[in-house]
Amino acid sequence: MCKSEEEEDIKHFLFRCKMTEVIRKKYINKIKSNEEEFAIKEILYNKENINRTKEFLSELWKKRKKAITIINNEKEKESYDIEVKRICQMSNPFQRKGG
Repeated sequence: MCKSEEEEDIKHFLFRCKMTEVIRKKYINKIKSNEEEFAIKEILYNKENINRTKEFLSELWKKRKKAITIINNEKEKESYDIEVKRICQMSNPFQRKGG
């Protein structure tokens, strides 16, 4: 993810997020020609093509959730690796102390 979950806003989610770029290209080809505010309203409130809009947002949301899960798993693994390394260093009888 480009931003943390707390920093994320609708503009980032719909237009700038690298994780959702492929899905965006598949569904929306006129975003760049419109102002973002107008495009958001078009995407979220387009009554004529509500099924396509739902599908688009659903795919974006799934991709976002998957990205968050991957990031959280990486953070957890990194934390685990650091802890294992620390424990191994503490228990190594051959490690020199003080330089």
